[in-house]
Amino acid sequence: MATAARKTNLPLITTECWGIVDFKDWPGLNWEIINEICETGVKTAAVTAQWIAIATSNFCGPQFVGMWRDVGWHQKLTQITKSATIKDQILTEKIKSALGYEHSRLVWIYQENNIKKDFE
Repeated sequence: MATAARKTNLPLITTECWGIVDFKDWPGLNWEIINEICETGVKTAAVTAQWIAIATSNFCGPQFVGMWRDVGWHQKLTQITKSATIKDQILTEKIKSALGYEHSRLVWIYQENNIKKDFE
């Protein structure tokens, strides 16, 4: 994907993620395989500089209790996505404006400052 996007100078966005999309959250279910697959996808996407938004997993909603047993995993992947660079050539003014883009970094649409403003 990144190679094709690079050739056409287009950005990539991942909203539906890496791996299995129908995993049951039964009590005590081992999420290690899902975490490993998703982590590989996030790391691979982050180093390409083609992604302007990277989701970490299809199971990041709070209803997936098993996925949230490992909060450290979420924090690690969040740090990877937040520190990923984006190739300057794909950052049009329209994309920069939509992302709230600053300082050659992937910036989440809901940045901490914006969230604080919403609740003040």
